[in-house]
Amino acid sequence: SLLDAGLPKINGKIAEESRELIEALPENDAAHTAHEAADLIFHTLVGLEAAGVPVDAVFAELRRRFGISGIDEKASRKK
Repeated sequence: SLLDAGLPKINGKIAEESRELIEALPENDAAHTAHEAADLIFHTLVGLEAAGVPVDAVFAELRRRFGISGIDEKASRKK
Protein backbone atom coordinates (compact mmCIF):
# COMPACT_ATOMS: atom_id res chain seq x y z
CA SER A 1 0.00 0.00 0.00
CA LEU A 2 2.93 2.33 0.61
CA LEU A 3 4.05 1.95 -3.01
CA ASP A 4 0.56 2.95 -4.12
CA ALA A 5 0.72 6.05 -1.91
CA GLY A 6 3.67 7.41 -3.92
CA LEU A 7 7.01 9.02 -3.20
CA PRO A 8 5.78 11.86 -0.97
CA LYS A 9 4.35 9.33 1.51
CA ILE A 10 7.38 7.03 1.18
CA ASN A 11 9.76 9.95 1.74
CA GLY A 12 7.79 10.90 4.84
CA LYS A 13 8.17 7.38 6.22
CA ILE A 14 11.92 7.38 5.49
CA ALA A 15 12.28 10.70 7.31
CA GLU A 16 10.20 9.44 10.25
CA GLU A 17 12.16 6.19 10.55
CA SER A 18 15.48 8.08 10.26
CA ARG A 19 14.50 10.28 13.20
CA GLU A 20 13.45 7.24 15.23
CA LEU A 21 16.77 5.49 14.58
CA ILE A 22 18.70 8.65 15.52
CA GLU A 23 16.77 8.78 18.79
CA ALA A 24 17.32 5.05 19.49
CA LEU A 25 21.08 4.97 18.90
CA PRO A 26 22.18 6.65 22.15
CA GLU A 27 19.74 4.60 24.29
CA ASN A 28 22.07 1.58 24.50
CA ASP A 29 19.12 -0.72 23.75
CA ALA A 30 20.34 -3.04 20.99
CA ALA A 31 16.92 -4.59 20.36
CA HIS A 32 15.20 -1.22 19.99
CA THR A 33 18.00 0.12 17.78
CA ALA A 34 17.83 -2.98 15.57
CA HIS A 35 14.05 -2.58 15.31
CA GLU A 36 14.36 1.05 14.22
CA ALA A 37 17.19 0.23 11.79
CA ALA A 38 15.05 -2.51 10.24
CA ASP A 39 12.18 -0.04 9.80
CA LEU A 40 14.49 2.45 8.09
CA ILE A 41 16.01 -0.19 5.81
CA PHE A 42 12.56 -1.50 4.89
CA HIS A 43 11.21 1.93 3.98
CA THR A 44 14.41 2.76 2.10
CA LEU A 45 13.96 -0.40 0.04
CA VAL A 46 10.37 0.63 -0.70
CA GLY A 47 11.63 4.05 -1.81
CA LEU A 48 14.23 2.48 -4.08
CA GLU A 49 11.56 0.30 -5.65
CA ALA A 50 9.29 3.30 -6.19
CA ALA A 51 12.15 5.22 -7.80
CA GLY A 52 13.08 2.28 -10.05
CA VAL A 53 16.52 1.86 -8.47
CA PRO A 54 17.50 -1.79 -8.04
CA VAL A 55 19.02 -2.63 -4.68
CA ASP A 56 21.87 -4.27 -6.63
CA ALA A 57 22.82 -0.79 -7.85
CA VAL A 58 23.19 0.30 -4.23
CA PHE A 59 25.37 -2.71 -3.43
CA ALA A 60 27.48 -2.00 -6.52
CA GLU A 61 28.00 1.57 -5.33
CA LEU A 62 29.02 0.33 -1.88
CA ARG A 63 31.49 -2.10 -3.46
CA ARG A 64 32.92 0.75 -5.53
CA ARG A 65 33.48 2.81 -2.38
CA PHE A 66 35.04 0.02 -0.32
CA GLY A 67 38.47 1.05 0.90
CA ILE A 68 38.04 4.70 -0.13
CA SER A 69 37.82 7.40 2.52
CA GLY A 70 34.65 9.47 2.57
CA ILE A 71 36.65 12.60 1.83
CA ASP A 72 38.34 11.03 -1.21
CA GLU A 73 35.07 9.53 -2.45
CA LYS A 74 33.30 12.88 -2.25
CA ALA A 75 36.18 14.62 -4.04
CA SER A 76 36.00 12.08 -6.89
CA ARG A 77 32.34 12.85 -7.71
CA LYS A 78 31.60 14.69 -10.94
CA LYS A 79 30.57 18.26 -10.33
